[in-house]
Amino acid sequence: MLSCKDVYEHLSSKKKLTLTQKLLYPLHLLICDNCKTVHSQFNILENSFKKLINKISNVDDKKVKELEERIKKDLDK
Repeated sequence: MLSCKDVYEHLSSKKKLTLTQKLLYPLHLLICDNCKTVHSQFNILENSFKKLINKISNVDDKKVKELEERIKKDLDK
């Protein structure tokens, strides 16, 4: 079984999951309300960030990635 820490690490870094982890990830979200909430919040943040960036026309992909990484680091603190 994946731990809450494993789920959070995946959400915050988008690190690749092994095949076993890919199978256990949805199961963990099914039984853990806290991780389900955090997962949902990360999705909301990611989607909002993408919408914001799409509204800004003169931003290159490199700057977007840099900003996204800074935000993720700040969220981890």
